[in-house]
Amino acid sequence: MRVYGDTIIIFINLRDRRIYMTIESDIVIPADVPKNAEAKYKENYKLITGGSGRLMLFAGDQKTEHLNDDFYGADIHPDDADPEHMFRIASGSRVGVFASQLGLIARYGKSYPNVPYLVKMNSKTHLVKTDQKDPLSTQLWTVQQVVDLRDSSKLKIAAVGYTIYLGSEYEDVMLSQATQIINEAHKYGLVVVLWIYPRGKAVKNEKDAHLIAGAAGTAAALGADFVKVNPPKEEGKDSAELLKEAVKAAGRTKLVCAGGSSTSAEKFLSQLYAQIHTGGASGNATGRNIHQKSLDEAIRMCNAISAITMDNADVAAALKIYNGNKATKAAKPAKATKAASAKVTTAKATATKTAAKKATNTKAATAKATATKTSAAKAPATKTTATKAGTTKSAAAKTTAAKAKATKSKAKK
Repeated sequence: MRVYGDTIIIFINLRDRRIYMTIESDIVIPADVPKNAEAKYKENYKLITGGSGRLMLFAGDQKTEHLNDDFYGADIHPDDADPEHMFRIASGSRVGVFASQLGLIARYGKSYPNVPYLVKMNSKTHLVKTDQKDPLSTQLWTVQQVVDLRDSSKLKIAAVGYTIYLGSEYEDVMLSQATQIINEAHKYGLVVVLWIYPRGKAVKNEKDAHLIAGAAGTAAALGADFVKVNPPKEEGKDSAELLKEAVKAAGRTKLVCAGGSSTSAEKFLSQLYAQIHTGGASGNATGRNIHQKSLDEAIRMCNAISAITMDNADVAAALKIYNGNKATKAAKPAKATKAASAKVTTAKATATKTAAKKATNTKAATAKATATKTSAAKAPATKTTATKAGTTKSAAAKTTAAKAKATKSKAKK
């Protein structure tokens, strides 16, 4: 059940039979979204947040950013070597939005029309290091090109994204481009997510909580709908607690945290839960912790992340979703074995019954054969007896005749 407005929403998750409750707030439509684009903006916002107000962003823009380092090598599943792997994950799981470059979306999108897309508007590789040159990532496509692809292909292109390296000597170029992209995107009802990372020779600590809060505030000043930042780190302090400053600085621009490098599912989901429920974050933007897994595991991971982000599930429930198919798969052979055992038992019972029947038949046949043999044996004996009787009778008759003849002869004399 969903009722839009400041109200309690009830989610019934049939997968793990749990009921979740969360708060869903009204969508605040920015003033730079024209009246004729308000409905589209609201539709896109609901689409990428699952109606929850929180963003589950599956980041697939690293094909350029990190080249092949994140897609091939030790501890990376072979599935990840193929770019289509990410589209299969996004299509087969529950994600808010899948972020990728326009070229990849144009190449694969029509095969996966059910996926909500975010077009990443700028990208650079990691080959040129900060100690060589401050980072600069310039715009690669125009908003009009994105809209043209959306309208001609009918793909669910709901948002655009752009990266700013705050503190770079080229930050002015990126700030200017980001501002224009936000303004243009809102005219077409597109949602905008800014990636903002403090980086450059002037930046001493990229993970400083105060500096990250400044980056979040900059996103708000530019008019972004969401801002993606790295979670802050400080020795001896809780990262989720440190995040509170950035969430406050972002104001109505909702803050999400980058997922970072691959870690265990339990650790990642625990961090995400703390970022949302302790730090006040409004979701996550995760790449490597999803796509470096096999297709099956990546889909389960996406669903677990979405449960925490959009369904307000706890870590235990999310882990149950992540491990769910494993448990099912482990149970299937057990069921098969049980069925097989039942079949074997039935077969044995049938065999025993058949054997008993055969034994009975054999016994009966043997008894009959014996009886027949005995009868046959008795028959010759009877015949022999009869023959003997006949012979004796004949002999007696002959003796009597001889005696009579002798008597007659004697009488004549």
